[in-house]
Amino acid sequence: MHRNKEEKRARRIRDRQRMIARAYRKGLLLWRAGGPDGVEKIRDFAREYAQQNHRHLAACSCHMCGNPRRYWGEVTMPERRAAVDAEEQLREVVEG
Repeated sequence: MHRNKEEKRARRIRDRQRMIARAYRKGLLLWRAGGPDGVEKIRDFAREYAQQNHRHLAACSCHMCGNPRRYWGEVTMPERRAAVDAEEQLREVVEG
């Protein structure tokens, strides 16, 4: 039982480090600096952003970014691609 508790703790620590690293990368992308003299400023901003935002990095779920089926009942992009591929395969079978 003690070992399982340690594994859970290790998992939480690893997940937290992973989320901080992801937030750091996002902070780097958010900062738009011009010139090499802003490198330390960029890193400071990214570190601060990561510490403040690593717990809530969910992608936007607004009606423009979210699943179209949820908001308008439309077919999603993977489903559209699958339908196109299926049509092409049927054409190949019928023609060939």
